[in-house]
Amino acid sequence: MISTAASVLGQQVEVVVASQPRRLEISLASSLSDLLGSFKILYQAYIRAGLVNENKQQVRLTPFHLLPSTEVVIAKLEETVTSTLTMVSDSPAGLPMDNMYHEELKGIRQSSIRLAEIGCLADRRQSPVRFVKVFGELARLAVQVASSRGIGALVVATHPRHAGFYTRSFGFEQFGGIKGCPYVKGNPAVAMILNFDRIRGTALYDCLFGNPFEETLLTREPFDDAVLAYLRSLLDSTAGVESTVDA
Repeated sequence: MISTAASVLGQQVEVVVASQPRRLEISLASSLSDLLGSFKILYQAYIRAGLVNENKQQVRLTPFHLLPSTEVVIAKLEETVTSTLTMVSDSPAGLPMDNMYHEELKGIRQSSIRLAEIGCLADRRQSPVRFVKVFGELARLAVQVASSRGIGALVVATHPRHAGFYTRSFGFEQFGGIKGCPYVKGNPAVAMILNFDRIRGTALYDCLFGNPFEETLLTREPFDDAVLAYLRSLLDSTAGVESTVDA
């Protein structure tokens, strides 16, 4: 398990265009353009998978994207967003998967571990192999951002067929059984957790934390009122689907 994780996370994230290698830039979304790029490729991925209905705006976002406790992690090639995931830190509003796994999450919260949920994974390209390489870097930034904010574990609600990938490649453990997710047309999901302390001292921990991102990449300025108002109107116009289940 650890060696597989290390190989995924150790990949060099670069593409070759016209025989010239160009590295993808991994960062937190910090502008409206970044967010819209993320929401558009997320929409396209969910439409391809048949998980959501079409909307005129051709974007996918949730009410959690309007919270200050939410971060959108992106990969960009030049100015184009190519890959994305969303991380929602626990707050009084709860986590997206509380809708399905509230009791299971309650038990974890009682142990005083601060949680964040990852979801909304998407890639502009349709190659799973290509996305796995980039996802390793997106996840590495997400866990370092989470840890810098006192979060001790990440949780995810994912389709059962993807659970093995999370376990083999990133050390996640299942803590909730199969349930139908009402926000992705009833598709099944299982709940999984990555507790940072449980992997401490392993090769996986070194891959996630051993090569720290610059401090400037772990924070961003809050989005201003104009951006939040625009996102709120966009959410209203797309019916406000509330799930971040990775299908």
